[in-house]
Amino acid sequence: MSAIIGCIDFEGRSIVEATFRKAVAAIQHYGPDRTGSYVSGPVAFAHHFLEVGRLRKPEQQPYRLGPLIIVADALLDYRSELAEKLGVASSEAKFLSDSALIARGFLKFGRGVVNHLYGDFAIAIYDTRNRTIFLARDHIGARPLFYSIRGGFLYFCTDIRGIISFGDGTWDINDSSVAHYLFDPTVPRETTFFSSVLRVKPGTSVQISADGSQQEQWWKPEQKSALILKDKGEYADFIAEVVSRAISERLETDHPVGSHLSGGMDSSAISLLASEKLRSRGRQLTAAYSWAPALTAEFPDLGPNDERRNIEIISKKGEFPCRFNTADTLTCLNFLERGIELDGTADVFDEIPVTRQVSDDGVRVLLSGWGGDEALSNHGEGYLSYLLRSGAFLSAARLARIRTGRHRSKRKALSHLWTWGILPFMPHEIYRFFDPYSYVYPNRAFASSDLIATHVNTSQEKRRRIRISPGPKAFYQRLLMHGHISERMETWAAWSASKSFQYRYPFTDRVLIDALFSLPIDVLFGGNQRRGFAKQVFGDLLPGGLHKYDQSTQLRREHSYLGTWKTLHKNVNRGLFGGRCDWLNMAMLKKSLIATPAHLNAEEIGRFAEIMVSVRVWNLYQRHRA
Repeated sequence: MSAIIGCIDFEGRSIVEATFRKAVAAIQHYGPDRTGSYVSGPVAFAHHFLEVGRLRKPEQQPYRLGPLIIVADALLDYRSELAEKLGVASSEAKFLSDSALIARGFLKFGRGVVNHLYGDFAIAIYDTRNRTIFLARDHIGARPLFYSIRGGFLYFCTDIRGIISFGDGTWDINDSSVAHYLFDPTVPRETTFFSSVLRVKPGTSVQISADGSQQEQWWKPEQKSALILKDKGEYADFIAEVVSRAISERLETDHPVGSHLSGGMDSSAISLLASEKLRSRGRQLTAAYSWAPALTAEFPDLGPNDERRNIEIISKKGEFPCRFNTADTLTCLNFLERGIELDGTADVFDEIPVTRQVSDDGVRVLLSGWGGDEALSNHGEGYLSYLLRSGAFLSAARLARIRTGRHRSKRKALSHLWTWGILPFMPHEIYRFFDPYSYVYPNRAFASSDLIATHVNTSQEKRRRIRISPGPKAFYQRLLMHGHISERMETWAAWSASKSFQYRYPFTDRVLIDALFSLPIDVLFGGNQRRGFAKQVFGDLLPGGLHKYDQSTQLRREHSYLGTWKTLHKNVNRGLFGGRCDWLNMAMLKKSLIATPAHLNAEEIGRFAEIMVSVRVWNLYQRHRA
């Protein structure tokens, strides 16, 4: 993983190099292999580099080409196609770094260069001819990028830590962002927790000069062309080839490679395909990393639906070891203390032990199936509505019956037809009462009455939930654009920075997403079972009857939750929550902390979810306001 950072004074004053070096040092952990910098007058750029061994010329950044100065946190895929568009011979392209190709692309295509870039990237290009800077981020948000404009200066960085290391240290927390997070943490925020720090959104570019800034959304998932094949089976074969290359592109490294493995379809397919490809090159997958615990007396075999049975089958077939998860109460407590204003708000503390295991194994590329549920293996929500809108009433009724089990009651089939077929047509006032994805925080995570009153619009606004649309491709697009995918990617990028490895996400590959959008609706979303098309794509690769249950993972989480709750209870008794926090109703929070249950049921897990959110905000307040 690499990182970029920069500062421009649009009023023409020279950058104070000592201040800039302090900011550069704040993110040194992103790139242990090499650091490069450029400081000249009102412009200062720096780049920290982690060698991932992409079988190409190593990055030497900042990179200069004619009037351009560029720093890029980039791992480009499909480089040969880009080189061809740029008129660069393949013999020459293999000696060009990713930043060099991007710079050549900018000279040819200008801001439109991003449309020709595939892979994971966050880039900053300064054009000395017109004193403008171009910031851009990859389509899905695999690589983070933040910026701030204040006092005539532009600051940008991969990590917010770099930005707030500039200046006099007065970087105020945005109360509105805190309110948004407390009122409903399931809805991603477009803002950061710092009032004057913005994020470059996924699939978006920003051009900034002394005259102002222009933002452009350069990508959104949509059908650009329709793929028509003679036989339905050909579609699965076509996508299988696209998936195969997406994984191959992410294996262009001579460093150890690992993968996530949950026992579900996405991670299993990636692990097996990656292992197969590596073995064909005389290498092997170093290990797969699971959120499930190892089999112990505390976490015994839970029967046929225990995901560890699938994990064992996949590991044996792929001939690689699996590292099981060790997250516990202490992991959860430490997670609650981590800076959400810096690392992001993703709540998967299970991944923290994974980052340590990956680092200990020397892995530098970790393949993840994150985003697969929203892309290739989506569940086709909205397909029943599509059938109804198309007048295929009998087909819709038949499908509802099949998907609820042929021998189950008609009542369940009608309920399924209502939720997934008819409800999407309803106005919001009706829809919100039956929302299948509603996850309500009834206490607004113990937000204070003053915070609620001050941000009443945030409290009452229609939450930007992932609402089912009367059409599967429209819903598919909303899933990919919702923000939860990049939210987790940002957090994982921050967590893995000091562990010297990079996440790669084959199932959010842009070529793959474009290919999926080109398929006929009935091919992509039809069939008698959810995720049916993905199962066709993977064919005999996966064992029959593969399902995702996560029973042992959930059991481990519940043990950690209950232990954390008990510890927080003790902390209340010790007076550790005795201070003020203007954002929280401390009396209500402490009452909930003290009411520790003997065991956790679904209702208690929901209560603890609010506790986790509020304790993270409590710690934020202690860092910045106490």
